[in-house]
Amino acid sequence: MNRIICTDDDPAVSPDLNVIAYVWAWTNNYVQQRHSRSQWLLERLVTEVWNESFQRVMRGCIDNIHDALTTLNLDYNKIGPTGAKYLSQALQTNKTLTRFDLGDNEIGEEGAQHLADVLLTNATIITLDISCNEIGSIGAQYFADILRTNVTLTTLNLGDNNIGDEGAEKLADVLRNNMTLTALNLEQNRIGLGGIQHLVDALGRNMALTILDLNQNNIGDEGATSLADALRINTTLTTLLLDESGIEEKGAECLADALRTNMTIISLTWDRNYLADTGYYYFYKIDKMIEENRER
Repeated sequence: MNRIICTDDDPAVSPDLNVIAYVWAWTNNYVQQRHSRSQWLLERLVTEVWNESFQRVMRGCIDNIHDALTTLNLDYNKIGPTGAKYLSQALQTNKTLTRFDLGDNEIGEEGAQHLADVLLTNATIITLDISCNEIGSIGAQYFADILRTNVTLTTLNLGDNNIGDEGAEKLADVLRNNMTLTALNLEQNRIGLGGIQHLVDALGRNMALTILDLNQNNIGDEGATSLADALRINTTLTTLLLDESGIEEKGAECLADALRTNMTIISLTWDRNYLADTGYYYFYKIDKMIEENRER
């Protein structure tokens, strides 16, 4: 592309060319600005139409099958916080839905609040999946608050939501006394030793939880040692998932020792941890003791 470069003191360039270059540059800039504004107006219009249409469709779907819908799966639909709001409004009065899957929909903490509000009035949902939605520790707090009073939810999937130690602490606080939730998925949530210790304390008191998924968290040997202490006390947990959690020989040894007296664990996964031969030996012992528990 040819370019015209004009300066006031350049004798090789005539004033006419300077004027032409200026007009060309101004015109080009004007067209770009008009195009940008047109594009912005178009995007805004599409967004508003989509939001209105989405709200109408969601309410229509829920209303039309209000007395028959038991399972709603909307995974991977980029619903976002606005979509979560409309869904929540539609589900406030639903009396048949028992399973609701909304994984990987970019709802964020705002969408988490809308969904948590549903559980204030909805008394039928027993399984809720909002994994991969970046709800963070604030979103975890919303659900912790709901679990203090909700008596119908039994399965909650909060996997891959970046709740961290703070979110784990909020959930642990309510798990100490919750008597309804039986399965909790917290995989891939950047939970470290601090969060694990809060969960361990909750497991020492909780009498309802049977499945706990802690895969792909920063548990390490210290966290595994704390979990082992909980397994010596807890008598309800049957399944514990610890894949890819940074556990080495010491942690494996402590878990194996705890299972000498634990009679309820029938499944413990430990794939992709940092184990040498000694560590694998301990997990071999764990597998043997778990097999004995299954046969009881």
